[in-house]
Amino acid sequence: MNNMDLSSKLSSYEDFLAYASMGSGQLFAHPLVKGFHFTEGARFVAQTFGAYWLIDAIASHQPSVKRELEKHGLRDFQVWRLQELDGKIVLDAWSDTPDAEGSKCLAAQIINYTDFPVELFPYVDLWVEYGTLLLKQER
Repeated sequence: MNNMDLSSKLSSYEDFLAYASMGSGQLFAHPLVKGFHFTEGARFVAQTFGAYWLIDAIASHQPSVKRELEKHGLRDFQVWRLQELDGKIVLDAWSDTPDAEGSKCLAAQIINYTDFPVELFPYVDLWVEYGTLLLKQER
């Protein structure tokens, strides 16, 4: 992705976040994971940055993450983030924001390849509440 294209997409993402802060109106059912849905915001990220794989990855972890939440008596809430660590891309899930006291890492996966812009990682806050993937701003 060239810098001009990335700049345009980031600007579009910022515009969308302003819209998303009013709440999301439509849910999309994940085709492979029963009971898992995603909002307009998650769909916008997937479409804009070619990241439907991200929705699929999060959806695929739901059975094990839900077991972890139940095992620890935690509410059905997850914070998902992408980060670059030691030259690798890691997708991980937490029971609360990762720096919150008592937050537990629920899942982690190394992503071997993505053209998802690393510059965007700190700005994409994905949450799952009661089976629905959303942007933090949509809550």
